[in-house]
Amino acid sequence: MKPLAHMAPFFSRFPELAARETRTIKLLEPYAGLPAGEYGFLELYCNEPTCDCRRVLFQVCRADRPNKVLATINYGWESEDFYAQWLHGDRESARELASADLDPLNAQSKLSPALLELFRQILLEDRAYIDRLRRHYHMFKRAQGGSAPGLTSTSLPV
Repeated sequence: MKPLAHMAPFFSRFPELAARETRTIKLLEPYAGLPAGEYGFLELYCNEPTCDCRRVLFQVCRADRPNKVLATINYGWESEDFYAQWLHGDRESARELASADLDPLNAQSKLSPALLELFRQILLEDRAYIDRLRRHYHMFKRAQGGSAPGLTSTSLPV
């Protein structure tokens, strides 16, 4: 897996927790153009101490080829209004951040659109998983000094 500028894998700071909580989807047969196999959704978070972007970047890999990135998915869990304010009024970029989409600046493959659809249909429908991502984000930011404005103990999901 190639490191991305300003992003670092969750497992780099919390290897044991990442080993337990990294989501995978195992397809027993082909689905929507994806071959059968196990797909891991590896979380990367912003490593800029003062940034409070409240988003996660996923690098999606197959278990049998962990160093080959098949898709890079950007997901922000806050509202479009939050991101528009964070981006100083850039509504178009805010709309892209306030959803799940393929990241235009990072690795993609011919399977990327199908993996994004799988992510939207399965993982985004799991409220507990979204809460877990928010918790991971806050843990990651706190581990690097946590001076982002949105990091308070009351903003953490239980």
